[in-house]
Amino acid sequence: MKKEISALILTVSLMIFLTGFISAATLFVDNTGVCDDSTLDSSVTPYCEIQEAVDDSLNGDIINVAAGTYTDVTEGVISCPTPFADLALVCVTKKLRITGNNLAALDGNGAFASGFVVSSSDVIIEGFEVRDFANDASLFTGGAGSGVLSWNTNLLNVTIQDNWLHDLGWNGVLVGSDDGTTQSKWIVQRNVIDNADYAGIELTNVINSRVLNNTITIGNGIVWDPGDSGVGIEVAVRDHGTGVTAGTNVSVENNKITGDGTVNLVDPERAGINILARAYTNPAVAVLQNVILRNNSVFGSTRGIYVTSESRNSGDSTISNLLIEKNALDGNGDGIVLHDFLNGGTTATHSNIDILSNVIINSVGPSSGVHLNPGTSATGIDVHQNSIDGNLAYGLNHEGTGTLNATYNWWGDCSGPDVDGLGNPGTGDRIINASGPVLFNPWIGVCITNKIDVQCAEQSKDVMLSANVSSFTGSPTLDDVWFSYTINGINYNKTGLNTFGDVYNITINSSEFVGGQSVSWNVYANDTSGVVVGNGLQTFYVRNATRLGIVPFPANGLNGWWVTEPVFSLTPDALSAGNDSWYQWDADAIFEYMGPFDLDDIPNAPPIESAGTLGLNWWTTFGTCGNESTQSQTFHVDLKNPLITNLQPGDGATVFNNLSPTISALLDEVYQSNSGINQSNVSMRVDGVLVAPNITSSGDLDAIVSFMPGSDLLLGNHQAYVNVTDNAGRFSERAWNFTINTTGIFNMTIHSPKNITYGTRKIPFNISLGGEAEKIEYINYNERFPRWRILCRDCNESGYTKQKNKTLLEGENLIGIKATDFLGQINEKNVSLFIDSKSPKIHKTEPAKNKVTNGSFSIKYTEENIKEVLLSWNPTANLTSQCNEPGKNVVCDVQINNNLSNFSAYNGQEIEYQINMTDVANKTASTKPIKVLVDTTAPVINFFNHSISGKTVEFVILITEANFDEANYVDLSQSNPKEVQLCSKLSSGVCNKKKTFKTGAHNLTINVLDDAGNSAMQNLNFTIS
Repeated sequence: MKKEISALILTVSLMIFLTGFISAATLFVDNTGVCDDSTLDSSVTPYCEIQEAVDDSLNGDIINVAAGTYTDVTEGVISCPTPFADLALVCVTKKLRITGNNLAALDGNGAFASGFVVSSSDVIIEGFEVRDFANDASLFTGGAGSGVLSWNTNLLNVTIQDNWLHDLGWNGVLVGSDDGTTQSKWIVQRNVIDNADYAGIELTNVINSRVLNNTITIGNGIVWDPGDSGVGIEVAVRDHGTGVTAGTNVSVENNKITGDGTVNLVDPERAGINILARAYTNPAVAVLQNVILRNNSVFGSTRGIYVTSESRNSGDSTISNLLIEKNALDGNGDGIVLHDFLNGGTTATHSNIDILSNVIINSVGPSSGVHLNPGTSATGIDVHQNSIDGNLAYGLNHEGTGTLNATYNWWGDCSGPDVDGLGNPGTGDRIINASGPVLFNPWIGVCITNKIDVQCAEQSKDVMLSANVSSFTGSPTLDDVWFSYTINGINYNKTGLNTFGDVYNITINSSEFVGGQSVSWNVYANDTSGVVVGNGLQTFYVRNATRLGIVPFPANGLNGWWVTEPVFSLTPDALSAGNDSWYQWDADAIFEYMGPFDLDDIPNAPPIESAGTLGLNWWTTFGTCGNESTQSQTFHVDLKNPLITNLQPGDGATVFNNLSPTISALLDEVYQSNSGINQSNVSMRVDGVLVAPNITSSGDLDAIVSFMPGSDLLLGNHQAYVNVTDNAGRFSERAWNFTINTTGIFNMTIHSPKNITYGTRKIPFNISLGGEAEKIEYINYNERFPRWRILCRDCNESGYTKQKNKTLLEGENLIGIKATDFLGQINEKNVSLFIDSKSPKIHKTEPAKNKVTNGSFSIKYTEENIKEVLLSWNPTANLTSQCNEPGKNVVCDVQINNNLSNFSAYNGQEIEYQINMTDVANKTASTKPIKVLVDTTAPVINFFNHSISGKTVEFVILITEANFDEANYVDLSQSNPKEVQLCSKLSSGVCNKKKTFKTGAHNLTINVLDDAGNSAMQNLNFTIS
């Protein structure tokens, strides 16, 4: 909240300050050419000296100083209107913005003076190099020799920014007082300060001010003031008896401070950041409060941060509400030193000093990390969530009084700190309880170990990062683990996956990599106390995937096709010299890359024009890492123009008696791996006139272009023209000529064969013509592989004067006969005929001789082409509708009933029957007459009885039947009913039989049959107990 209020005050103040510049004039200073300090218009003739422009300016003006070196040789060093009449090269006495261009240099040439002395509020000084101002050591007086000085001026709203201040006998920037007043709302930012002997920046008795983003190299110190000098940034209260409270809302943030290279306490260098409350005399009360030190780095100083409450000569000093947070203190003598210093005084105290989340490492002094000097009370000091690691003597040296709360810190090892050098409880930085106890438990105990060493990363493969992360027993438990990595300047953070035990990992997807660059990464973890621990950056190199070069590129045909032979080259990763690269066409042989290559090694290379669609695989072998991931790319190469062939009419051909012939051509892609005909890019002309042809596919890649004239062509010569472009953009064209002629062709008479059925396969061919023919041919379209066969050449007949027979197929025959004259004219006719050269066969008939029938007959025969089947016994019955199935050994069963003939009229009589079968060629087969008895009367059951004795049933049946066959029964109550014979003979017309049955109910059907198949039936139900 204090920070927010401070920022708001500064923002409002800056707005008020800038308002004064809205109507400001700009005065120009430039001593590199013609200039005049008495100028009336500096935009035309600039001032020579900065002080002359300041003197002539009004409040709110802007002074623009051109690049150059300014020593103000006319007036030299002047005395400024300040309480101590400070000497300076420029006295800033008005509300001005003074801007140097390209670091315009203010050069003191070793003068005992300061660069700028500011005695007015609402001032901005920016863009200057201020150098070579000295302090007169013989006077033992501070201040003079500063780059910018403002002392006892009680100012507001001053900004010192973007300057380079160096080689100065006192401070880079000195702001303060010793008269009990305070200065406010100073902003010192983005300056570079080198070799300022006392301090880079000093704010003494200042409130509501900020020191931001400055880069400071600590100076050599003051020989006559070795205890205080040699400071990067100092925030102080100095009270000489007036009672001063300062420091409120002063923040020192994001500054980088480097020591002078010596880190021992004998050196006059005091500290990177010096926080001081000093009471010089009684009744002085020096109070420094509400100061923030955040995100600063200090390297190589005697002390990183030095906090001193010092009482001299019975004065009282105190420091309160000091926040030291997130600073990086590396390689200093001591990291942070706290001192309640009674230097002849009575009271030196502090309260609410928070040392939080700082990195305090590699300190090399006798006290090292955090040091409470003797006499310093630990009360009100909290040291938490810091990383204290690698400090030479101690991580923490408590030589003060009281109990120091230093819990929740990282001590360089997850086992905790080493207390008093006994290795207990852990092996981290040492804690020494010189005069007061230290509370260190719980500590931050997150350990990150066994980070994977990535050796074989490549652009096309995912990379897994892993590490062991654990928290020590007794410390706060592990809360979160994440991996941070930077690729191509972009930082990514991913939560670690706990795969097993204390192993965590992440996978970096190959799509994130940029080949040929290094990836830096780290593992971070925090515990439940909120402290974050990392263990240092590692890097790995991501190899570029081997690059394929192609000439020409891109494809120089259409639709991604190459129409000239491409040349390929392979370029492996730049750091992969000496490794071998390989390539492979499709899944064929593997070749070592020796230099650019073409299509010589493709499968089935000759002819190269047949390249077509090819798959190229390539990779590089990287030493112990083996082969990189194979890369593949498909190429479409068409090196052959399409052919225009199969011309119709042929080139130079004569077309007879057809004034509208079809004009066509085959558009042939030659190789079936080429790009294919682009049917939308085919055109045809007939006699020079563009026509609209019909284009159809022929296979996958080829096409046929055809055109039938809508009106008759004239007799005589004609020209056809076709051009075609394939899908790769290859082009072909062709023109050809043909002639239209109306000469007539002779007549053709086919005497034989005829459209009839023949009973033989040898068929006479008899053809006569009305003129001489080049040839007469025939074809049988019913053959499995039909083809034209020559009957005669140079003839006008075939088979007319001498019979010629041709053997044709059994069954259907479609015969084409074609006569061609000497002009190529054709007369063609077709004849359809049927051949049945095989007679029918009757293998067996029933009933047999002297058997009995009730009208049932059966015939077994072989015949493919049945015309008629007759059953004759006087009268005759036609069985064709029932017995018409073609085939071999066919059985036909028929029942003669009154629909076919009044067969029952022959009951009791003997008849003779005969079967006659005729095929379509009128070939016949007949049986001899067969005598049989006709019986159409069913048996009569005159009496039926049964008796049961135990399981035996006796049947008594009285039957009337002259042609008795048998009596049987079927027991329908059985699971698989079967016929069981009772009697095959009768005794005096009686069937008497006993049968045994199983226990249970029985349902019997009793049948009585005669020899003709007539039957009578009786049902019977009974139960066996």
